[in-house]
Amino acid sequence: MREAIEERAQNDEASVMLLDGLDDALLGVTGMGESLQVCYSEQKCLEVLIEQQGMSEEEAREFFAFNIEPLAQMRGGPIFVDDPSF
Repeated sequence: MREAIEERAQNDEASVMLLDGLDDALLGVTGMGESLQVCYSEQKCLEVLIEQQGMSEEEAREFFAFNIEPLAQMRGGPIFVDDPSF
């Protein structure tokens, strides 16, 4: 999915922020043109941090809150979706 998002961003001449190590949490993109944004599942991000980075649930939530979630405030930053299906 990462490659498809990169291709779409290039075609739309958009600058998007793809997060390293969280490809399993990718849901897709929203917007069009320069306002294109990458969408991630918040729950799946936490799962990746727990399973692949060896964090406890509390550590993963804290890491997400302080290091990942603030990226949504940046221009072209990702959107984090509260997706309980994961």
